[in-house]
Amino acid sequence: TTASMLPFSADLFDILLPMLNIYQEFVRNHQYSLQILAHCKQNRDFDKLLKQYEAKPDCEERTLETFLTYPMFQVKFTV
Repeated sequence: TTASMLPFSADLFDILLPMLNIYQEFVRNHQYSLQILAHCKQNRDFDKLLKQYEAKPDCEERTLETFLTYPMFQVKFTV
């Protein structure tokens, strides 16, 4: 029943609430992270190394920008 689920829901909320704060900080800093990455990519050596890593099969043709953005779209599916 729904009433029997309330303690479980409250426990789950207690577990997820600290993670929400981490997520909010991540979102708040996301644009800054992308700006720093863009700045770093101006360095040819960094950009070359980054492209080598992004070309690896484990990256599945995704860029670092994609990996930095991906968590923002996953929370709605997790919560």
